[in-house]
Amino acid sequence: MINENIGIIAGDGDLPKVLIEKINNPFVVGIKGFFETAGVKADHINESLEHFGKILEYFRKNNVTKVVMAGGVGKLDVNNFTPQDEETKQLVHMIMSDMGGDDKVLRTTIEFINSKGFEVIGIENVLGKQVLPVGILTTSQPDEHNLNDIQLGKKILKHLSIYDIGQSIAVQNNTVVAIEAIEGTDAMIKRAGNFKKSFGKPVLIKGKKDDQTNLADLPVIGVKTVENIAENGFCGISIFSKGTIILNKDKVIEKANSLNIFITVI
Repeated sequence: MINENIGIIAGDGDLPKVLIEKINNPFVVGIKGFFETAGVKADHINESLEHFGKILEYFRKNNVTKVVMAGGVGKLDVNNFTPQDEETKQLVHMIMSDMGGDDKVLRTTIEFINSKGFEVIGIENVLGKQVLPVGILTTSQPDEHNLNDIQLGKKILKHLSIYDIGQSIAVQNNTVVAIEAIEGTDAMIKRAGNFKKSFGKPVLIKGKKDDQTNLADLPVIGVKTVENIAENGFCGISIFSKGTIILNKDKVIEKANSLNIFITVI
């Protein structure tokens, strides 16, 4: 365990909760609208991204030296974003000066936090290296059509990496049903459920982009992911071996088996 004061910038999902349990006495900032700190036993505040300076001030007051960014916070719409302090204005100026996709925005934010005297560390510094063995994790097995869909989805995601678009794609019968864009994976799954073909079922393929920073926004699946794809008519999930996090792996596999959903690692 890292023997320094660690701050967590907590967004949506279960990953921040896992980190809060893993880190000894963290200082937690729950981003308003994405992570509610009610019930969190660690020292914490809730703050909006428009008050990013207050987030940094909270870390300074508690002598935080290292910061972990975990969980989604949506897509920053700088046209409808009103900075409420000087440091937030500085951050928005940096982002606007070199706009790009999600990974570019995250890299700029990490650079900004580091410039303020902190060190942004990766989730792997806390949870360990995220490399999963290639294979099938569930009793349910993909068929030949599913395997073809997985290979197509993997190839497309690898190609799209250079455009910094998204981490997930839904493929069914050799046809792309949906690609993750601004809405995030969960919303994409629901969208794909509305457009899937009447025969067969789509597969979710999810993985880290080529050259994506390891310091934030690593692809994550959990029990909710399995439930979501089952509700929307998918037959399985395929995740990249390197850089993908399975939260509560045993529970995820148990849930997938109970819903006849396959999970493969590629």
